[in-house]
Amino acid sequence: MRYLALAGVVGMLGVAFGGVSAAPVVITRDAPDLDRWMYPFNSSSVGTRPGASCFGALGQTELAGFTFDERDAQVLVGFDLSADVPADLCRYRITQATVRIAVTTDGAFVYDPTIDARETYFGEAMLPGGVADGDAGRPIEMFGVGYRNGFDAGSFVETSSFGPMIAWRVRNAFATDYASGVPRDVSNSLVDGLSVTAFAVGTTTVVSPGAVVPANTDFRFDLDVMNPDVDAYLRDAISGGKLRLAIASMFPAESGGGGGPGTGAYPTFYMKENIFGAGRRARLSLTIEPCIEGDVDCSGVVDVDDLNIVLSDWLGSGDGDANCDGITNVDDLNLVLGNWLSVG
Repeated sequence: MRYLALAGVVGMLGVAFGGVSAAPVVITRDAPDLDRWMYPFNSSSVGTRPGASCFGALGQTELAGFTFDERDAQVLVGFDLSADVPADLCRYRITQATVRIAVTTDGAFVYDPTIDARETYFGEAMLPGGVADGDAGRPIEMFGVGYRNGFDAGSFVETSSFGPMIAWRVRNAFATDYASGVPRDVSNSLVDGLSVTAFAVGTTTVVSPGAVVPANTDFRFDLDVMNPDVDAYLRDAISGGKLRLAIASMFPAESGGGGGPGTGAYPTFYMKENIFGAGRRARLSLTIEPCIEGDVDCSGVVDVDDLNIVLSDWLGSGDGDANCDGITNVDDLNLVLGNWLSVG
């Protein structure tokens, strides 16, 4: 109640000085700083392949002593952000994050822009309770990247090893949905019983859903920046200066090898080493909008909610730290009161 009372006093005093906000930070890249095929049998051309495919290995619980991840072949793309993020960036909103990348394959797979229920994969995965898929094809999904065996976004490079062995649950870099801020491995979400939310699904305007996809078709991945897990992952990437993303799918792999039985109907993407990759390799567009000064919760207005956050976090180092100096104190209170009712 005392917080609301203080806000009322401020309102009666008519404090409104006009907030200050910086211009949006727009980061664009026409090529990745890192791209890599994360596939256990990719040992002869690590980080230098002109193309990288993504497919699944469902229903393979054991093959000659090895078991493959359900999301078997994954494609990693990475962008270094440190040079583009202002050193004094404090409170901000991520309003847009898009990755584009084109396929090299011609007529190899059918376009599906929709998420398929996990039960539609159960038949291929030899799990009970499967249902039919209501549309043709499988979606191409984008996730964050998690690490194991001592690696992180800074130490895992194009030439880093896939993992200690050819098996499932061992890859050093893996697709993650960053659920509740935890970089869990979603490579085996079916058998693990995980309900997974992708960061984005690949879409294109070149063909209609259900149609065969021609070569050089550009796919667009609009990351769901309104998803708190995606937002948290992107903020960690911005803070660390390295954005790493994984493209994955569960298209059936090629028959007679390559990860298990299947049709071979899956996409292959341009890598930056491809001599024909200009305008087709992975590209990034990321927009960061700094919040107005004093707008602690980035709601677009400096109001009682911001005041309450500051007072609740007093002498702490949490959300009430309006000026991002590491502690919530009188400077933050003054910043809120000095910009009271500012809109931006």
